[in-house]
Amino acid sequence: MRSSLSVLVLLALLPVRNDAAQLRTNFVADAVLSATDLDAVEKLAVQCGMKNVAEVRTFHYRPIGGRGIVAVSVEEVNGRVVTYKTLNIERDGWAFHTSASASQQIPRVDSFWVQPPVSLVSHKEVTFAVGTDTLRVAMLDEIPLATADKIVNAFAAGRIRFKDDNVKRQVEPRTFVPPDGSLKPDYSHPTWIGTEWEGSNLVRQSRQNHFWITFSGRMDRYEFELDGQEVRILDVVFVDI
Repeated sequence: MRSSLSVLVLLALLPVRNDAAQLRTNFVADAVLSATDLDAVEKLAVQCGMKNVAEVRTFHYRPIGGRGIVAVSVEEVNGRVVTYKTLNIERDGWAFHTSASASQQIPRVDSFWVQPPVSLVSHKEVTFAVGTDTLRVAMLDEIPLATADKIVNAFAAGRIRFKDDNVKRQVEPRTFVPPDGSLKPDYSHPTWIGTEWEGSNLVRQSRQNHFWITFSGRMDRYEFELDGQEVRILDVVFVDI
């Protein structure tokens, strides 16, 4: 009996696990969530179909304004491929969206809700070794891993050509310095590679050996072709946010 009582006392002294406290968080300064908020966000994400929530982030909607929340699932790793899901979540009074009314049949927990239609977004990232760095690059399923390796290695090694001098001047400006102080993209740190890109009034369909890429620190998208072990930049679409 004394032994059983000792075990019970020890169990009572152990800290109670708080699921919200186990979540990774990444908040912008004016959109910090409390432990109670995190608990509500996690419950809402699970209600919307996310089995295991690993991280909660807040962000600014740019350039339209407002604040938002994104829940991130636990990652699944298969070799160099990492997959996970995200869910965008709104909070009353934070975003540009109209606040959901009580009469609407939408997922809601306290002041947090999801803009219909409710859907989890799937993400795929691939790891690359560039020098001493290990990068994670968002990538579409249609790009073979061997092709992606050629692209990343070509940019990192500087095996880059340009369609013409006008494109080169656009990509690597010499006459002015952008606000962030950079003179050219950070070729060694791509963040996304795709086969097509849709802009507000622009849709350019994919074709063989034709891709788009973005680099760390900016959202500008560069259109290029893969030619053997080299890349040839065709155009750049500057994204000002």
